[in-house]
Amino acid sequence: MTVQVLPFSRGAHASMFGPYVVLGFPEEGALDVVLADNPSGSMWLEREADVSRYQDLFDAARTSALSPAESRAVIHRRAEEHQA
Repeated sequence: MTVQVLPFSRGAHASMFGPYVVLGFPEEGALDVVLADNPSGSMWLEREADVSRYQDLFDAARTSALSPAESRAVIHRRAEEHQA
């Protein structure tokens, strides 16, 4: 698992509209799916175009985020601040 922090200072990004999870499966022929939450409920998306759109959103957010090493440093600093 890779954890990356996307700080507010990086500005708005396309994934701000609500939480979602992209689920990919390694089995031959298995479809990737997206579980998207919004104010009126949750939706399972299975169409390849929909899944691709969410994968693109995730890639854009990951590109805007701090690197894993920078993220780890931020998390450690915040943890130390809260312990003090």
